[in-house]
Amino acid sequence: MDSLLKSLWASVLEINEHYVEEDDNFFEVGGNSIIAVRLAAAAEKIGMSLPVTDIFRYPEFSEMARVIKMSESHSKRDTGPFQLMESSGIETTEILQQISNAHPEINQFLIEDVYPSTPLQAGLMVVSTRQQGSYISQFVFRIPTATDLESFQKAWDQVVEAVDTPRTRMVNLSNPAGCFQAIVKEKIRWHKAVGLQDYLQKDKATAMGFGDPLVRFAIVSDATSNDLHFVWTIHHCIWDRWSVDLLWQKVASVYHGADKGSIKAPKYSGFVAHVLNANTFDHENFWKSRLSNINTKTFPPLPYQNYQPKTSASSKYSTTISRRGSSEVTISSIIQAAWALTVGKHSDCEDVIFGTVLIGRDTPAKGITEVLGPTIATVPIRAHLDYARNAEEYLKEVQVHATDVIPFEHMGLSSISKLNEDTKAACQFQNLLVIQPHKTGAHPLQWSQVKTHQAEAHPYGLVVECTLGAEQDTLEIEVYFDPHLLSNMEVDNVAHHFQQAISSLNGESTKQLLGDIEISCPNDESNIASWNMGATSNPVDACIHEIFQQTAQQQPDAQAICSWDGTLSYRKLDELSTKLAQSLAGCYGVGPETCVPLCFEKSYWSVVATIAVLKAGGTFVPLDASHPQTRLCELVKDVKSRVVLSSPQFSNLFTESVAETVLSIDEQHFDQLQIPRDDFEVGYANASGIAYIIYTSGSTGKPKGTMVEHGAFLSSWKGFSKSISMSKSSRVLQFTSNSFDASLVETLSTVLCGGCICIPSEDEKFNSLPQAMTRMMVNWMLLVPSFARILDPASLPHIKTIVLGGEAASENDFTRWITQGAHVINAYGPTECSVISASNMNVEPESDPTNIGKVTCGSCWVVDKNNHNRLAPVGCPGELLLEGPHLARGYVHNDAATSAAFVQSPSWGKGRRFYKTGDIVRQRMDGSLSFLGRKDMQVKLRGQRLELPEIEHQIKRYLGSEVHVAVEIATVNSSVAGEEQSQHLVAFVLPTQGLLLHRCECFV
Repeated sequence: MDSLLKSLWASVLEINEHYVEEDDNFFEVGGNSIIAVRLAAAAEKIGMSLPVTDIFRYPEFSEMARVIKMSESHSKRDTGPFQLMESSGIETTEILQQISNAHPEINQFLIEDVYPSTPLQAGLMVVSTRQQGSYISQFVFRIPTATDLESFQKAWDQVVEAVDTPRTRMVNLSNPAGCFQAIVKEKIRWHKAVGLQDYLQKDKATAMGFGDPLVRFAIVSDATSNDLHFVWTIHHCIWDRWSVDLLWQKVASVYHGADKGSIKAPKYSGFVAHVLNANTFDHENFWKSRLSNINTKTFPPLPYQNYQPKTSASSKYSTTISRRGSSEVTISSIIQAAWALTVGKHSDCEDVIFGTVLIGRDTPAKGITEVLGPTIATVPIRAHLDYARNAEEYLKEVQVHATDVIPFEHMGLSSISKLNEDTKAACQFQNLLVIQPHKTGAHPLQWSQVKTHQAEAHPYGLVVECTLGAEQDTLEIEVYFDPHLLSNMEVDNVAHHFQQAISSLNGESTKQLLGDIEISCPNDESNIASWNMGATSNPVDACIHEIFQQTAQQQPDAQAICSWDGTLSYRKLDELSTKLAQSLAGCYGVGPETCVPLCFEKSYWSVVATIAVLKAGGTFVPLDASHPQTRLCELVKDVKSRVVLSSPQFSNLFTESVAETVLSIDEQHFDQLQIPRDDFEVGYANASGIAYIIYTSGSTGKPKGTMVEHGAFLSSWKGFSKSISMSKSSRVLQFTSNSFDASLVETLSTVLCGGCICIPSEDEKFNSLPQAMTRMMVNWMLLVPSFARILDPASLPHIKTIVLGGEAASENDFTRWITQGAHVINAYGPTECSVISASNMNVEPESDPTNIGKVTCGSCWVVDKNNHNRLAPVGCPGELLLEGPHLARGYVHNDAATSAAFVQSPSWGKGRRFYKTGDIVRQRMDGSLSFLGRKDMQVKLRGQRLELPEIEHQIKRYLGSEVHVAVEIATVNSSVAGEEQSQHLVAFVLPTQGLLLHRCECFV
C-alpha cells in the first residue's frame, strides 16, 4: 500500500514519489481541499477507497497508508432511466402523465429520465421563483475572428446531446409532492441578436422557472462593429463552477476534432441516488448536535423581521495569501476562520453562524469528479470565538469541524432548518462565504470572458466569494451585497478587515491568543483621526452664571421664564438670583463647592434657586420630591450639606438631623430672606469648581453622585447648543424631572442661549400638557421617545424642534413629527459628560433610529468591550469612550467607582483621561455613532437611567435578604395593530420559607 499511496501522492501533488517520506503531512507538502478531492478520485480509479474525510483526519503519510483500502467488490453502476422513481413505487407512465398535466409545454414523449432533485436544487428553484433573477448567471465571451462559428455550434450540439444536465427541466409535482428533474431529448435552440446590452437585459428578464429550459445559448453581434459574442445563460440548479469547467473542456475537445464517444460523463442521477440513500438518522443527529444551544446574531442585521434581502451590488478586492510553512491547516480553513472572526467582530458575537458553499466533490459517489451537475452544498457553519485560547488551536478546530461536516453536507438547508428551533435559527444566516478552487489556467478555447457588470442576485444580505489564484499566492474577493443593508463604504470596511484577518491568521501571529489577532486596517486609524477633528475640544474658562449674566445684560427685557406661576425677564431673573445668592453666601456660609440640595416642584423658583447657588459659588444638587424620603435624606447626607433650598410644600421632608437649615423659597418667603447688604459680592467660583452634582442609580444599591465642573458643562454646552438648534428664539418646554440631567438643557442651556424656559405646572404636565404648550407658545422640546408618542404632532404645529433622547427611538418616532414640519434631532449623552455628547441633526423619516450622530465636544473612541486598551475595528461594536473638557470630575466620595469609570492613559492614549460610558456603539463610515445597547446591567426606562442590581437591592431591603429577586425590563407588544411596543420594569420574587406573601403584595 505504501508504494501505491506514494504514486498517488506524487501524481496529484506533481512531485517525485521518491521525495515522499513516512512522516510527511499531505497538507504541509502542498495539499489542499481540492487536491484532496483529486487524491480520493485517483484512488477510486485504481480500485482503492480513500475518502476525503480520511485524508483530512489522517494527513500524515504513515497514517493514511493504514486507512487506505480496496474498494468494495460490487461496482457502482449508473442508475437506469426512471429507476429512482420506480424504486419508490411510482410507475413511469404515471409520472409522465403528471408532468404533462403540470407542464404541458414539455412533450412527455421526449422525456428520457425523471428523478428527484437534490435538496440544493429544490431550494434554489424555490428562491429563484420567489425572487426572479436569483441564481441565474450570464456568461459572455468575445468570439475570436478566427473561430469557425459553425464548428463551435456543432460542438455544443454534440456535447448537449451526449450529457443530460443541460437538457434538464425542473418540475413541481403534487403526487408525489416535491421538486423533480426531467431529462428532455431536445436540441439547442440558438438565439441570434444584435446589440449585446439590449440582449442581456431582455435575457435577464426572461424567466427560468419550473418547466422552463434552464440554459440558453445566443450569438450576439455588436451593433456598431463586427464583434461577435457568445452568451450562455444558465440556472445554478443545473451547474456549478466545476461542471462549467468540465463542460467547456468537452466542447473544446469536440471542436478540436475528438470523437463523440470521448465526451460522455457519469450520469447526474448517480450522484442524486447517493444523496437520497444517505442515512437520515445520522444526518439529523449530526446537525442537531452541531447547532445545539446557539446564541448568535444576524450579520448584516435585517431592518425588519420579514425583510427579503437580495444582492444587487458588488465590489472586488485582491490580497495575497501564501501557504503557511509546515502547517497542516489549509488555505480554505484559514479563509473560513478569518471570515468567522470578521463576522464575530462586526456582530459583537462569539457564537458565529454563517453559510458556506461546499464543492461537494468530496462525497464518495462514483466518478464524482467527472459528474456534470451541481454537487455543491450550502450548509451553516458554526465557529466559537474563544478569545482566550491560542489562535493556532482555533484554526485547527475550524478545519476539524469542516471535515466533520463532509459526510452530512448534502442534507439541505430546508431539511436542516426543520429539525428544531436551533437549527432553524442557524439556517437563517444572512452572510454566505464561497471559496472557489484556484483557476486552472486559460479558457479551453483561449476565449476571453466579458464582464457584464451585473451583480449576481442572491437571497442574502452579503455574499463573499473568494477565488484562489493559480499559484495560490493571490486571493480574488468579490463581495455581493444588498445596498439597503450595507453601503459601499461599509462593504469596503468589512472586506478590508477580512483581508487583515486572513493576513494575521496566515502569519506568525497565530502563536498569539485569538483575542490579540488584529483585524483593524490602516484606514481605521486615519478615519478615526479625521472624525475626531470635527468637534470642539477647547475648554471654556468661565463659570455658568457669568455667561448667564452676560446674556442678561445683552437682553434684560427679554422673557427668560414663562411659567404657570409667573413670568420673569432676564433682568428680573438676574436680580432675584443675585439676592438669593447674597443671602446664601453671607448668611448661610455657601461658598466654593458648598453643596446645596434643591427640592422643588415645577416652578420658576427652581430656576432662580439654581442660578443663585452658582452665583454664591456653591454646587447645586437637584432632587426629585417624588422619590422616597429616605433616599432624599441619604443624598443630602452624602453631600454633607448644611443648607437645603426647597419649596414650602417639601420643606418638611428634611429634618434637622439631615440638614442644619431648610430654606423655603417662594414669593412670600423670598421677601423675608436675610441679606447682609445690597453690595455684598458673590461669585467666588471658577471654571474648575463643581457646578452641580447629579445622582444616578448605582450597581451596589447606593446612588452615585456625578460631579460636573463649570468649565466642563460650558464646554459641552458650547458644542451641543448649535447641534440641537437652540437659540434666542427658542421657547423651551421644561418637562424633565429636576433630578435628571436633561433638565439642565431645558433650563441652564436655554438661558445661556438667550431663550425662554416654559414651565407647566405639575398638574398641566400630566393632564393638559398640549394646552399648556400652546398657551406658552413652546417651539422647542426635549423628550424621551416613549413620552413623545403620547403627544399628537398635529395638535402642536408651533413645535419647530424636538430633540429625542434618553432611550432608543423608532423610525415612526421621527416620521410623525417630521411630516408635521418639525426638525427632529436624535441626541445622546451620559451624565458624566455634561448632558449631551452626540447628536444627529440630519434625521429623515427613513433614518436609522440607532444613529445618534457625531460627538459635539471632545473626541470619541470605540474600544474592545472587554479591554479598553484595545481599539475596536471601525464599524465593529465596542464600548464608547469619551474624551474632552466636558468630562465630569468623578463621583462623590467614591474613588473606586471614579477610577473604574474614568480611566487614565490606555495603551493607545497615553497621558489622557477618558470616560467609559458602558454603552455599546458602532462607529459608522461617516463618523457617526449607532447606539446598540448597554454593556452592563444598567438600563433606561422612559429616559431614567436604572441599575437593575440597585432595584433588586432595594426590594431585598424591604422584603429581607433571604428572598430571591430578579429584575428585568419586559417588552410588551400592543394588542392594537400599528401601536408601539411598551416597556415595563418587572420584578420576579421567589419568597423563601417564613416570608409572608402579603409583604410582597404590600411592596407592589
